[in-house]
Amino acid sequence: MNIQEVQELTSVHNVLVAEDKPMLRESLQQMLGYFFAQVDAAADGQEALDQPAENSYDIVLTDLRMPRMSVSQLLQEIR
Repeated sequence: MNIQEVQELTSVHNVLVAEDKPMLRESLQQMLGYFFAQVDAAADGQEALDQPAENSYDIVLTDLRMPRMSVSQLLQEIR
């Protein structure tokens, strides 16, 4: 599979990245932006939940340890 085929498969999906380390969060957002339709980022679980309701995510990438909300709480709220 070449890069164009990967982009065709992923370009219709939206991603949310929840990561408390700014450099890692920005790097992931930039890298994933080459492949996915929309990539939003949040500094912690609460900020991830505060994303506008009209944003629908197909994939959520999250840090295991973040301030203000545990990953298990975040996943329960997302469901």
